[in-house]
Amino acid sequence: MKVAQPQAQAAPPAKKKVEGPSLTGDAHLVSSPINLMSLRSHGQKTLKEMLAGVEGENKHLIWDMDLFGPLNHVISPKMLSENGVKTRSGLDQKVNVPPDCNARIFFERKFVSSKDHKKKKIFYTYSFKQKRKDRKIYVWMVPRKTFFCERILGEEGVLGDVKLNEWPIVFFPVDRDVLSLCNEGCLTKLLNGDVSDLYDIAWSLTNLQALFGKFPVINAKGDWSCAVVDIMKRLLLEKDDVFSKIESKPEIAQCIIIDRTVDMITPLLSPRTYEGLLDKVFTINHSSISVPVSILGKSHQKQKQKDNESVSIVLNSSDTVFKQVRNVNFTYLGRILSEMANAIQKGYESRWDAHTTKELSQFMKRFKDLNMAHQLVEQHIHLAEQIAEQVTHTMAWKRKVEHEFALLAQRVAPSGETAEDYLEEMIGKHERIETVLQFMILISLCYGGIASKKYEAIKKSILHSYGMNHLSTLDKMEELGLITPYEYISKFFMKNSTHYFNWSQVSKNLQLVKEMDELKQMTDNNSLGIYDINAMGSGYAPLSIRLIEAATKTDGWNAISNDLQLLKGRHYIKLSLQNQRDLQVNQDISESNVSAHKNILIVFIGGVTYSELSAIRLLESRGLMPWKFIVATTAILSGEKIVSSFVEKK
Repeated sequence: MKVAQPQAQAAPPAKKKVEGPSLTGDAHLVSSPINLMSLRSHGQKTLKEMLAGVEGENKHLIWDMDLFGPLNHVISPKMLSENGVKTRSGLDQKVNVPPDCNARIFFERKFVSSKDHKKKKIFYTYSFKQKRKDRKIYVWMVPRKTFFCERILGEEGVLGDVKLNEWPIVFFPVDRDVLSLCNEGCLTKLLNGDVSDLYDIAWSLTNLQALFGKFPVINAKGDWSCAVVDIMKRLLLEKDDVFSKIESKPEIAQCIIIDRTVDMITPLLSPRTYEGLLDKVFTINHSSISVPVSILGKSHQKQKQKDNESVSIVLNSSDTVFKQVRNVNFTYLGRILSEMANAIQKGYESRWDAHTTKELSQFMKRFKDLNMAHQLVEQHIHLAEQIAEQVTHTMAWKRKVEHEFALLAQRVAPSGETAEDYLEEMIGKHERIETVLQFMILISLCYGGIASKKYEAIKKSILHSYGMNHLSTLDKMEELGLITPYEYISKFFMKNSTHYFNWSQVSKNLQLVKEMDELKQMTDNNSLGIYDINAMGSGYAPLSIRLIEAATKTDGWNAISNDLQLLKGRHYIKLSLQNQRDLQVNQDISESNVSAHKNILIVFIGGVTYSELSAIRLLESRGLMPWKFIVATTAILSGEKIVSSFVEKK
């Protein structure tokens, strides 16, 4: 991908520096449909109060490394320093603690199992061997302390020596429209039958309602989602005294909760948007990526002396260029970046039209913004070139997405190969085991299983090429229903199975697949209509997004009740958790105080993909759409992350 870049201009002296992209600034939260800055401020205020209660002026804060990334969304090193934290380190890191350090604070994710021997060992070795009488030790659990927390500390014989507390952060505000629990292992645990995280999700949603009001309407699909709603009912009753004091109209008009298992196909597909491909190539880790400085533009190379050094790039709405292109199908990205570069170049050239002192002053004010936009456009051009070179311009990628779409459309691939033949070819080329299993699961889900004889042959090839340790990997995926072998005769009797999924019927009813030839004949978003989401996904509209789209219409999910029956798990339609007092408060508030736009909170239990986030933003951008969306998720994931969690390591 080659895009003409704007010519760099000599910078005039600037009085005030233009702020670039940031995780802890305000730019990416200020335009949120609900006040996410207050949510972040609530977490900061609570933490400051906890730090103020720590005895001693010089504090040593020790992170659980799983929390290091998430905490960057809420707190900054400056804030910690201002509150007496002199030393910071990871739980796995050994550092020389200053002699004047008189308080050590362990910031830990809550213990959920007494089998967590590694944490116990690290905790014991690293803290209590070096304990001094004048040094206080604190253990702070996120988001709450559990029975296992106290049990583990008790087993180590240190419960009486520590001060145990909890930091009740509700959600981490990732972006203007995204909240996350940053719980990467949630889906794996839930699939394996460990449902302890469902309480945390319900607890977080209940506390979110304490800040923004009770959800007037809830739609939930999937057994996990309905379980969360049931837990939430109980928690709301327990906190009735808190909610009785709320006298403002809820800021969230509807809550939609969806299990990841309701739509397992979407995360298994190759990403087609710019943000999704950035994650595939560079791995987005809590809204930032680390890339070699050698692949970036001159502005970065001037700041770094060595080409092998890496630079961290923040990817959120505070990057004004990324905000505009993150949701774009990669096919159209080059054209958009080119238009941006041309606009910046014209902005630079406008200096020749400035003849008076006033005109020069106005140009100087614009120059700082132009220069920042120039750096950002240049940066994204180079990132896009890397994506094209490593992925989208390769023949392997083109063949893979062709076979994926053929599976979705229930037709033969352009090459004439069957999906199973292509899978055998992938194994023969010894592609990554995660990639092979991802495609294998996709075959099984789209066709309701894999013929037993064919499956045994594929299984034998995998074990021969990748090792016998993957026998347990395949067995696990069979047990969870991700891969289903079947005899031809038995396929007709599978409909009563909990693992059966009629993709063909669901796809047809909800209009999930549209051939690209048809989409190309629709020249703009108005003619595309509901197929604008298909166009973004190169022909595929995510199942989860069609459910969200249906919930925004007048009849809501009642209009697709038959389709909901085809999907896994039970459901709730337009359930209300409000009591008569809540309804009376809402009725008493003047309609003039209510925004023309209504807010919907979409909760993904098990994780959400970048493709789905992009599709939700597209849904919101439709001209007559009266809704604003906020996504709350357990984590942001990809198919590779899902599969890798089940891969048996040697």
